[in-house]
Amino acid sequence: MQPVSPELRARVDRLLTRGKTYDQIAKAIGRTKNAVAGIVYRNRNPRPKRVPFRPDLDISLVSDLPPHEARYILAVTLNLGISETARRVGRTPPTIAHSCHLIEDKRDDYAYDQYLEAVEADKIRQAGPETGPTGKVQN
Repeated sequence: MQPVSPELRARVDRLLTRGKTYDQIAKAIGRTKNAVAGIVYRNRNPRPKRVPFRPDLDISLVSDLPPHEARYILAVTLNLGISETARRVGRTPPTIAHSCHLIEDKRDDYAYDQYLEAVEADKIRQAGPETGPTGKVQN
């Protein structure tokens, strides 16, 4: 896909507001109909801004794990939640949710599930006595 300049995006928007069809716009700007659809979609649905990385937060507890597993452990096992995990690791909440879905799908495999249970138990132990089996603070 060719890069799209802000000027081209604005031109496509102007042509749309004049009632032009995707075919007419594609002919006017020298792109395919699908390219025009992509430009229109991205104009209406911009990509979310990335959460800035926060190096002052200690997430070294999971730094030895692959990224998807680390995000899953923080969000689910240690009960930080998706938004807080996203803030701490410098990713967007949809990225964290995607990682959690991938790990949940992998857990259908018995061997992987056993491996992850051992990792979870180890990380809970490392997190300290204030966390329980679900990562929730014990009273």
